[in-house]
Amino acid sequence: MGLVGFLAALIGTGLLVGFFWTNAFIPPALAVEAPAVLDNEPTGSLAFGFILSTTVVGLGWALFGVSMLRARVYPRVAAILLIIGALLVIVPLPATGFVIDAALIWLGVISLREGRAPSAERVGAEAQPRMQ
Repeated sequence: MGLVGFLAALIGTGLLVGFFWTNAFIPPALAVEAPAVLDNEPTGSLAFGFILSTTVVGLGWALFGVSMLRARVYPRVAAILLIIGALLVIVPLPATGFVIDAALIWLGVISLREGRAPSAERVGAEAQPRMQ
């Protein structure tokens, strides 16, 4: 389940990166050449692509968060925050991305502080000696 969640989150995040990259460069060029195009809401394949991207990234991160929760690798609250934030990304409301951003930052800080795979200690396995 963790691998499927990771791959879905990776693909969805890649799709969103492409969307954000396009938004950074296409609208300024359209504003100069064809400003009337920017007055319309996205429809058709553009709207479908955005909805698909946010759905894949949201469900992928939520599934990955569930696998983190089940594996007890990270604190329970951080994994739950990731799941909630991932599901909120799907909702087309402003500022819903801040929750998943906060969860990912928190999980990243935990990973950097540990300096090793945190699962060895939390799951109950014997701690492996570090190779130096």
